[in-house]
Amino acid sequence: MLMRDFTTVKQIFNGQSVVAYLILTVFAVVTTLLLSYKFLQCIQQKNYCASDYFKWINKKNNVFVMKIIMLSLLSCFAFCLFNVVFAFIKNDYFTFLGFVFYLFFIVLSLLGERKMENKVPLKYTNRIKRLIATYCVISFIIFFALLILENLIFYYFSDFFKLERFAIVTIFPSLMPFLIFVSDAINKPIEKRINKKFVKKVTEFLDKSNLIKIGITGSYGKTSVKNYLRDILSVKYRVVATPSSYNTPMGICKSAELIKDDTQVFIAEMGARQKGDIKELCEIVKPQIGVLTGIAPVHLLTFGNLENVIKTKNEIMEYPSIQTGVFTADNENVLKLYEDFKKEKFLAGENEKALVKVSNVKADKNGSSFDLTIDGETVTCQTEILGRHNISNVALACAVAYKLGLTLQEISEGIKNLKSVEHRLNLINENGVTIIDDGYNSNVEGTKSALETLSYFSGRKIIITPGMTELGLEQNKLNYDFGVRMANVADYVILVEGGSCNAIREGLVFGGEFDAEKVKIVASLQKAKEKLAEIVKEGDVILFENDLTDRF
Repeated sequence: MLMRDFTTVKQIFNGQSVVAYLILTVFAVVTTLLLSYKFLQCIQQKNYCASDYFKWINKKNNVFVMKIIMLSLLSCFAFCLFNVVFAFIKNDYFTFLGFVFYLFFIVLSLLGERKMENKVPLKYTNRIKRLIATYCVISFIIFFALLILENLIFYYFSDFFKLERFAIVTIFPSLMPFLIFVSDAINKPIEKRINKKFVKKVTEFLDKSNLIKIGITGSYGKTSVKNYLRDILSVKYRVVATPSSYNTPMGICKSAELIKDDTQVFIAEMGARQKGDIKELCEIVKPQIGVLTGIAPVHLLTFGNLENVIKTKNEIMEYPSIQTGVFTADNENVLKLYEDFKKEKFLAGENEKALVKVSNVKADKNGSSFDLTIDGETVTCQTEILGRHNISNVALACAVAYKLGLTLQEISEGIKNLKSVEHRLNLINENGVTIIDDGYNSNVEGTKSALETLSYFSGRKIIITPGMTELGLEQNKLNYDFGVRMANVADYVILVEGGSCNAIREGLVFGGEFDAEKVKIVASLQKAKEKLAEIVKEGDVILFENDLTDRF
């Protein structure tokens, strides 16, 4: 029986109608789930921090939220228009054909996402699977309730309006980002219990082990130092290091599963977004050796100011298990912490005071060479690694290796075999074009080094970047300065929306007197690549700086 034939409200709940409601509900949940990839990807990258995710979905001009809303509006309009045009057909089920337009827009959206490069794809961990399951249940309950309520309301409308009542299916995707937020909040107590149990197990395992445990933190260079140290120590030790950028409590705990019976050294990269994060990681690992790379104003949206960043990073050196501290000599913020540290300590870098000192640094497009001096003894080292700042990172790794008994010759041998870290001044040659991939992240010091590295190459220089993000109130100023520096190196610049494009452009054009015609602003990394394809030619050198637009 169709709604236009109902004579009582009770008939809305007859068996035929309920079956139709259930089918529509499943259809609505499945279709919104198909559209949820970017939102699940974001909340995972935010370490399931509900407040950070909520800020992201409410961010002005969020292209992913706007796309979902636009899809909902277009689908709703098409559905309603279809039913107006075919209103003369007296069959409620014919209205369902209007969903063809909804499915068409979904397919277009998914095809568009497939073209986007996912350099940090969604990982289908047990936690994300639990989140998806909760989302499905919550979405099912809410949509079914809304559908019943809507049918009760539309019962009192004319037959013409009753035809449009199922348009709610096409509007439902606009609620999806917020339902993911709600689902995560519901799962939070369960996840805390699961995580606590897992962390306790790993902590007990590490406490009982005889491993040499090393913690590495800083605002930048953590992953590079970790990889360099792993490779150098491998000359003498069996080493396990946290893979990729696994620098959260769960990331470190998962990494501990890689430890085998013959493992001698465990290196843990430690990241932070707020005060107390490094201390929490130290409570799991309890490192005997702490390494502090450079400290800079990053993640200021969560830290608030540079002082909080410094205090948080120094939590590793204040932790009771630390017996030895290794500090970079090439960062003023870290030098102050070095002076205050009272236990065994090493200073590494280009500073004259450094015990592990690098000098005569020569960097070009083929790599770097430098003299490494430890405790008065010197050896000349060669590496394919690009960027002068990376030699400072190598020095930190050398200091730890020296502390653990490697000879200067063994350290030099390890340096010779070092490889560049993916997306960190990674050199790629394709069809006569040189690509410098510095896409993982971006900070002030990193951009300076990237531009210096770019200057080593001959040929036309093209830079693609969205600029630096998460710099709080300083973001526009620092990106303006980035633009000024860029003007001295680049021949052509493509700016990707999502950062501070206008500030960079102003720095380029007004601060650096760069030709405005050679600065283009595009909507996405994909559009930037399309623009690049129009202008690139053999012999060009392209720098991708912080191009990971799927990092939220």
